[in-house]
Formats: sequence, C-alpha cells, structure tokens
Amino acid sequence: MLDFQLKIYLGLYDKAVEKAVRDMNMPEGVQAEIALFADCKNTIPENITAVFITDKISLLRSAFALRKKNLRVVYCGHAEDAGKSVNKLEALWPAGESIEIIKKRFMILIKNLKNEFYAWFYQNALLTTVNSLPDMLWYKRTDGIHVLVNDMFTETVHKPKSEIHGKEHFQIWNLPCNTEAEETAVRTGKTCICEETLRTDDGIKQFMTYQTPVCDMYGNVFGTVGIGRDITDCVQFSDFIENWPFPLVIFSPDWKVIRISRAFAEISGISRQETENFHYQDWKKENLIPVNSENDYRIEKNGEIKYFTIREQEIRNASGKISGYFLTMQDITCQKVMTAE
Repeated sequence: MLDFQLKIYLGLYDKAVEKAVRDMNMPEGVQAEIALFADCKNTIPENITAVFITDKISLLRSAFALRKKNLRVVYCGHAEDAGKSVNKLEALWPAGESIEIIKKRFMILIKNLKNEFYAWFYQNALLTTVNSLPDMLWYKRTDGIHVLVNDMFTETVHKPKSEIHGKEHFQIWNLPCNTEAEETAVRTGKTCICEETLRTDDGIKQFMTYQTPVCDMYGNVFGTVGIGRDITDCVQFSDFIENWPFPLVIFSPDWKVIRISRAFAEISGISRQETENFHYQDWKKENLIPVNSENDYRIEKNGEIKYFTIREQEIRNASGKISGYFLTMQDITCQKVMTAE
C-alpha cells in the first residue's frame, strides 16, 4: 500500500506539547518528518501534506501569509486570539488541555489527514483505471440512476458525462431498460452475465454485460457496477462460421471447440451446447477411417458413406505462438465414386 507522507512543523512556547507530539508513534502507513517552523522563510514542500502546529499568534499569521494550499495549520490556544484566522484552521486545540488530550487530538488529526489522502488516492486510481478500460463501465444506484461512467461509455453513447450522470437508462439510450440482470445480481449477490442489444448512433450493437452488486461498508447493496463488452464483430463472425456451408471448426490451443459450423454439427452429431465436452481427437479416432490419401477419410452416418479431405491448420499470433487451430472438411464423395467407377 502507498504510504502517506507528511511534514510536521512545530512552533510552540509549550515544550510539553512539543515533546508530546515528537514522542507520538505514527499510525501504520504514515511516514512523518518533524521540524521547527522558525519564521515565514521556511521552505514548505509542495509535493506532500504539511502540518504546522503552533501556539504563537505571530507564527500563525506567518503561516497563512505563505498561502500554501498543502499547509494545514493547527492553533493551540483560544479562538478569540486567532481572530478571523480561526476559519482557516485545520483544527483548534483549546489552551490548558492535558497532554493526554493533546495526544488524542493529534492522533485524530493525523488519521483524518491519512483518510483524506487515501480517499483521494483510491478515487484517482479508480477513475484512472475505469477510463483506461476498452469496455463500457458504469455504476448505478438501485433506483437506476447512473452515478459514474467511464470514457468508453461516453464514446459509445455519444454524450458527455454531464448528460449521463444522474440519469436513468431511458434518458441516456432512449430505450427501455431490461433490469432483469441487475435484479438477479442484487438478489443473488453474484455477477450476472447476459447479452444485450442496443441501438447506438453507430448502428445496432451486441454487448456482453456483466452486472455485479456493490455494497457499502455495512453490507447493504446500494447499486451495481456494470461492464459492457462490445461483441458485435464476434457475433457477426460467429454467424459467419455457423452458416458456412462446409464443415468447419475453430479450436483453442488445447483443442477445445470455440466455434463450429452447422455443417460440422450435422456430421458429428453434436449441438452447440455440447461442444464443451466434445473431444475432437477422440471423435476422429472413433468415426473417421483413413483412406488412400494422407488427408482423406471415410465416415459412415445413418447407413450412408461419405468421403472428406480434412485439413487441420495451426493459427499463430504475431509472435509466432500457436493461439489455436482450425479444421476444414471438404466433401469429396463424388470424386471417390467417379474414380471407383
């Protein structure tokens, strides 16, 4: 985890308070350096949080004269002594309090500054992360109001975030919202995956959406986070493969089926739902009988004999690594029959 670093400056008449601050152990994740704030000529670093603790009015005015946005000022004394500067203070520690109370106030101050630092860090990290995603991402309350979307969302819908945040689905897309996936995610407490078709200015698009419930610190579901992956090209490619008139299969590197054509499904007798358990090499040994040529095979189905030339081809990526295989089967039954005659 990223450590919270700060510089603490002291300008105190009360040496007991100074000693108490110096002797304090910092909370986990906090790295602090303590120095004296002699006068307004001190150099305050710009890249970390700086805290100035004083009970001297002259140094209090000097600190505010520096006009440093990262400088937090704490005054140990009476509010009336600080005058108008009291509204600019990070904290006011009343004079005459015990050292134990001062220590508690100091620890509360440091923890608040640490929480502020981490709140900014995680918010910035979240926004940077979601805006770098190639997929649409959105956060919605349970009442359907969008509270945060990423850059890809705005690019897809062609609207700025100012016209999306605080709006419902219909106001953004001009389409009714299918809330079934969100309701299922909230009810089950698990990610719900489904396909959704949306009309955009770029045409009809198909998305694979992932809806996940988001809870507050007490476990109450306050909304969902959704990710929409544009699978339009994949769907079109799948349709192309499925309707290819010849037997064709796309395999993963471990020979698991990714896509099959209807023609192959008819020959093999498997459906698209059964492809997960389909083992091509086993099916090949059990059903395909080699004939004269190296790549020619005979298959018998429903009492009918057919001949095919089978080609198994590697698919390699840009680095030359095998990323899959594709199989084609060319029906050569007519040639075989004519040759036999």
